[in-house]
Amino acid sequence: MGNKHSKTNVRYSRRDSAPDGDDSSSPIHIRVTNLRQHEKLVFPLVVLIEGCVDNLEASNLPDSVLYVQAVAHATGQGDSNSWVGSVCWPVVRESGHFKAYVHLPQPGVFHIRLRIATITQQLTVHFAPRKTKWIVRFHYQKPRDSYQGFDAPNGVDNSDSDACQRLKFNAMVLQTTVAELFHPAGFSRKTFTVELDGDGFPVIDVLRSKHSTNQARQMTDAQLLTHLNKDVQVSEEHHHHRIKHVVLLGGSHFDPRTQQLSDFRALVGGNVVATSSYGLFMWPRGLHDLTACCFNSDYIAPAFVVDQRSVRQSYWSNYSEGISVLLHLMGLSFGLKYRADGVMRKSFRQATRLLVVMEPRSGKQQVVALGRPIGDGRFDKLQRQAFKNVGIVSKEINLDELSIGQLALLCRWINSNSMKHVAKETPATAA
Repeated sequence: MGNKHSKTNVRYSRRDSAPDGDDSSSPIHIRVTNLRQHEKLVFPLVVLIEGCVDNLEASNLPDSVLYVQAVAHATGQGDSNSWVGSVCWPVVRESGHFKAYVHLPQPGVFHIRLRIATITQQLTVHFAPRKTKWIVRFHYQKPRDSYQGFDAPNGVDNSDSDACQRLKFNAMVLQTTVAELFHPAGFSRKTFTVELDGDGFPVIDVLRSKHSTNQARQMTDAQLLTHLNKDVQVSEEHHHHRIKHVVLLGGSHFDPRTQQLSDFRALVGGNVVATSSYGLFMWPRGLHDLTACCFNSDYIAPAFVVDQRSVRQSYWSNYSEGISVLLHLMGLSFGLKYRADGVMRKSFRQATRLLVVMEPRSGKQQVVALGRPIGDGRFDKLQRQAFKNVGIVSKEINLDELSIGQLALLCRWINSNSMKHVAKETPATAA
């Protein structure tokens, strides 16, 4: 199940110039709690450069600079002191808790630099993708007669290329999320492998099915999975049993006549995971808008609500629900079962708590929490009283040790050295 390792807090602090904020007398320190110096990683999105900014409350820094700025440079790459391309990540004032992300575009050694106000820290990691034939491939599927984009409000790009970009980034989010679920239990990170393009992003394709939109709507879950299995086999040259396919169905749309969502699916069977692309416009395209998608408390029109029964009809809650369902389906495909608690709990819809350190308050306490995004992860105004602190390790968002053991010992897509794999061969639907 992997060797347990000691958790070493990394704390290298030094003074540096910063574009915003100056508190040279503050004894604050950036402390990374989930990564070690020179740690080897097998996935390109380093999530949870997680840690704390010590002594933050005593620093009296204004809310406008309560962000940890993060950037990664390959060794030998130009100006390693440059902050060009960096993204900022919110910090909880009371605890100093933060979660930051960087993208590692190719294998090699990277220096990750973190900064808040005038304090910086550098962390070195090694990115070495796992070489295996047991991979996960993501597809954006369209029925043969469908040329309609995914449902989105006016003015939002809903093209096939935009769908692929959103799926591309969130495939990395899911890959990293699975890896980080191992860490709180004290085990080395393990996750599934994806094919990467020349820019270090997952390869995503548009999968054209042989069936029509109307035919798909008349199919049972088992029939649709059978057709999808045939569709994905066309894209495989050899060893189709070694590839798991995650398929985002592009044929689901809101019907204004019935005021209902047509043909919503969330299925897993054999080596295919399939769920509808409904709500895709609420998914982030990249690092720069991940926080905004997790924080956006604006209510959405009923036509765009994924679950019409849900009382949580905001942008962020629908993104959280969509990514939670996909995480569940992949877990079932990897051989897991639903549990009484944790992320495999049937009612779990809080996947964004794995990604960020705050979430908008619900109910009457929920107000418009965000101002205009600046473009680097910050906002011109962030109403922190409209948020509650989340993301601290808890039973609610953990993967139980039995599930971790099953993934590490029995699932070849997580550990290619496993001798057997227990997969769900009969169709199942998400709770």
